[in-house]
Amino acid sequence: MIFIIGASIAFFLEFILIAKKNKSLSDKVLTLWMFVLGTHLLLQYFEFKGLDFTYHFLLGVMTPFPLIHGPLLYLYVLTLTTGLTKLRWFDYLHALPVVLLVLRMVPFFLLPGPEKVAFVNKLAIERNLLMNVVLLSIMLSGVLYIIFSLILLRKFRKKLASNYSYTDKINLDWLRNLILGMVVVWTIVVVGHSLDNVLNIDIGPATDFLIY
Repeated sequence: MIFIIGASIAFFLEFILIAKKNKSLSDKVLTLWMFVLGTHLLLQYFEFKGLDFTYHFLLGVMTPFPLIHGPLLYLYVLTLTTGLTKLRWFDYLHALPVVLLVLRMVPFFLLPGPEKVAFVNKLAIERNLLMNVVLLSIMLSGVLYIIFSLILLRKFRKKLASNYSYTDKINLDWLRNLILGMVVVWTIVVVGHSLDNVLNIDIGPATDFLIY
């Protein structure tokens, strides 16, 4: 139920942003992020209900999503604190890990349904090298992008400090809290999967929210 509620909130916020006139670049990034978050939660609900094993085209679709949240958080903070009106060519490089992973998974997506199921069941017993790389990439992505976002926010606060009248009009505590919220989520992911791998403790759905 929590997945449906979360997805509904994300899509509701997205529709509000879509309806907003004269959207800034940061608004557009946030709109995309809400769509990704809502879709991710919806896919998580399907997986929780086992619908991906009924509708085989859903298998593996959720895998790249955790790699998207970090870059979108960073780009949102970047566009919000710098006032960029257009992304630069190198900003699109943040999407490269996701694109590479999707391309690498194309052969899997093209498999017949029963073969997909067999492959996923095998991964549940023994992870292959690619899955280990994906898991490591997800954890590193989350941690690094949170650090980058905090650095951007800190630099912006220092810049504002030189203009007290401007500082009084801007309260970025909500943005800091958003980033800290991501810190909590990714701490659960990193610590949880470390315990799972090192101590062989089954952490259950706590981190399945972010890792397929």
